[in-house]
Formats: sequence, structure tokens, C-alpha cells
Amino acid sequence: MKQQIGRCFGLVATVGLIMWSTSCTRETAILVGGGNSPQFTVSGSGRLTSLQVFGSASNDPEVKPSLLLWQIEPTGDARSGLTLDELRSISFGQVPPGYVQRFPLSGARPAVLTEGADYRAQFDTSNASGLTLQFGLRNGQTVNLTSVSNHRNIPTH
Repeated sequence: MKQQIGRCFGLVATVGLIMWSTSCTRETAILVGGGNSPQFTVSGSGRLTSLQVFGSASNDPEVKPSLLLWQIEPTGDARSGLTLDELRSISFGQVPPGYVQRFPLSGARPAVLTEGADYRAQFDTSNASGLTLQFGLRNGQTVNLTSVSNHRNIPTH
């Protein structure tokens, strides 16, 4: 009898732990705006493990932006990254506290974004879905060009 109660308690505790851990996950959300230098407003419970901004060598809208322009990562491992809720906002080319610029090398400023060109920002996170979005500069303003798409979740346990 004690063995059955112990198993039942273990099952209830496990289910409760799973429900609690998934209820704490807040979906990743990103808004892009600003002028010639994009401003990303971010929220969610995931920890930012990498932000990469890509451009294109062509102004052809059919060419997917794949040329790395800027990349930041936490100064430590993935677990040391801040949650998106803690970051709240990231400006293109400005490294937030707790992060290091991986590209361009030596802390050089990233290339200036070009009017009419399309860009892609990829937010990789741990413990929540990351997001990728396309944006561009139109009439001196940063505008969202596509709906945001979810991608991989990087576990940190």
C-alpha cells in the first residue's frame, strides 16, 4: 500500500512540475521600429543566446538576406544570457550589458543600413522559441516586412 501511495505521489509531483515549468514560459515577441538604426523591442521568458542581423549584397527582394552584419552573444555561456523581458530593447550596433559583439570583429561598428534594402534579424533563445523577422528601411524608417516566424528552442539544462 505504501508503495502505491509513493508511486501515486511521484506521478502527481512529476505532472505538477511539468505543468509548472511550461506555465512559466512566455512566448517570444519582437517589434521593430526606429529610424535608420533599427530598435528591437523584445519580450518573453527566453534567454537571448544570440542575435544576428543579416543583409544582402543585392537589393533584389527575391534574394534572401544572408550576409552577416552584426552578431552579439552573452559574455558567458547560454545560461548567462538575460531574458528578453530583462533586456526589453536592443538597438542595432549597440551591445547591451552582459553581451559581447562577435561580429564585426574587434568591436567595429556594423555596416550602415541602406534605404530600400531588406534585412533579417534572428533571435536565438534558450527555454523559449526564438524568432526571425525581416525588416527594411523605407523613407527613413525601419519597417517590419514579414510576420515573425518561430524557430528552435535551445535547452539549457
